[in-house]
Amino acid sequence: ANGQTLQEALDARTGTPSASDTRTPTQRRAASLTSLARLTLDAGILQPGARIRPHLSVHVPYDTLTRLIQASRPTPSPGTASPGAGQGGALVIPGTLNHSTLLGAEPATLADGTPIAPQLLARLACQGSFHRVIFGPDSQILDSGREERLFTAAQTRAIIARDRTCRYPDCHAPPGEGEIHHSLWWYDQHGPTAAHLGILLCWHHHDHVHRHNITIERTGDHWTFTRPDGTTITTLHTAA
Repeated sequence: ANGQTLQEALDARTGTPSASDTRTPTQRRAASLTSLARLTLDAGILQPGARIRPHLSVHVPYDTLTRLIQASRPTPSPGTASPGAGQGGALVIPGTLNHSTLLGAEPATLADGTPIAPQLLARLACQGSFHRVIFGPDSQILDSGREERLFTAAQTRAIIARDRTCRYPDCHAPPGEGEIHHSLWWYDQHGPTAAHLGILLCWHHHDHVHRHNITIERTGDHWTFTRPDGTTITTLHTAA
């Protein structure tokens, strides 16, 4: 009975794949199990009385964070003067990191000490909260800043109202299953992140664009997703 309960939950989360979904059934079931965990943690129903509710923690040395910000700096398109600007005033969210900037940087780690790749750190930073802790030479805590999010609650609501669902081609996942994708460079160099600099992506496609170095360009209300080889990811008819 327990096995059937789990299978029913996985089936309900997995649903029918879109025409562009190339994952195997095993990969899609694994993603469904992860999304069930995310939904539960985001809902805040586990240990609601805890001083710090269960969440994923990543420890990032300050030098590593500053290097990551520089590595995510958008490259200006030909004929434009500012980073992140495309032809005709289009907004470009870069899909690659300048890894030469990160050479020699101390890796960020999960709470158990497991190091993570810069690409994953950039993906987690998109939706994560930042909490600054400064240590002295003998590991004494000198300062502990308040937690900050890259997007305010109001900005997040505005992006959700504009995008409605995941903006990746052929995906219609609702806002409750997504995160805001953007560039760390904008937040650090141009003050508080503005709503027009973000895009709503579901968990799977947020992982996907970071893992596959996909660049996203917005012109008006249209989003264009481009692979590193320059090909465009087009919309296919969704499978029935």
